[in-house]
Amino acid sequence: MKISIIVPVYKDKKNLDLFLNKIYFQTNKSYELILIVDTNIDNVLSVIDSYKEKFKSKLKLIFNTKRISRISAINMGISIANGDYSIINSIQNNFNNKLIEEILFIVSNHKSDVIEFKCSFSKPFKFNGKIRKTFKERTYIEKHPEIHAFSYPFDFNKIYKTEVLKITKKFTFPVQDNSRYSIEINYKALLVSKTYSTVDKTLIISNGTISQNFNPLKLIRQWESMIHSLDKNRNDIEISRYIYAQYFFEVVFMTAIVCLSKNKTLIKKFDDKFKKQEEKHFKDLFQDNRYANMNSEEKNILFKKINTSIWKKSKIYKEVG
Repeated sequence: MKISIIVPVYKDKKNLDLFLNKIYFQTNKSYELILIVDTNIDNVLSVIDSYKEKFKSKLKLIFNTKRISRISAINMGISIANGDYSIINSIQNNFNNKLIEEILFIVSNHKSDVIEFKCSFSKPFKFNGKIRKTFKERTYIEKHPEIHAFSYPFDFNKIYKTEVLKITKKFTFPVQDNSRYSIEINYKALLVSKTYSTVDKTLIISNGTISQNFNPLKLIRQWESMIHSLDKNRNDIEISRYIYAQYFFEVVFMTAIVCLSKNKTLIKKFDDKFKKQEEKHFKDLFQDNRYANMNSEEKNILFKKINTSIWKKSKIYKEVG
């Protein structure tokens, strides 16, 4: 069995060097490393060249002469992936030298189309997210549609069967996200997958920064576009899964990150945008949304995960707290 590690790369040769070093010293070598490089603006190719002899045939390189979206880069990587399972990683993320060994052990025991592990962040804020809905055994998604509502909306804390990712390339959501939060990857994979399971373990820690490329308002618009796209083919009960997932994403992650930016203009714009969202989608969420009501303690859990001193800087805290 082999694992495909799919990694979009843009600038940041220092972290790229650290990342490649961590991959090279993995205790298990049953992997292929696929780097999709957008331009050589930071001379990242020189770093990759220094590792070519070490990785030999394990390294696959796609080079784009211009900047493309993160999703487009990931799809390019998926198209040449030959591993039985794949992970989507970032050069800023943290993990230990037993990552591949642990992944192989997990997939051999679960054999699910999608396997979710704990969602942990070290930057731009600390967040050690527990599995929101536990499925220790391989579970059929059709029988447990709440999986769509409670899965973390990120790609970095998932192990995907590679053939599932290849199918997702055929489905297009109107979302092109250059941030490190590729929300549509997760939902496209869940839509085409048959089985799912969870592992109560942290394998990868997301380590990002608040930068000019991060646009919270754009991410909210992308959620709206994705749900609008789903709305064309699904009923209200199905859409309620994604409305709740959207609530979790915007309330937990967006509020924290926007407040950490300390940008008063951005905070005000985000508050105004969220107010419209609250009136449109979230106003009666915990009364009417079946997925919000499936776990009466979910709301309390969400608020305990983030430092409340950060939350209270925003009107959102008062509106949903």
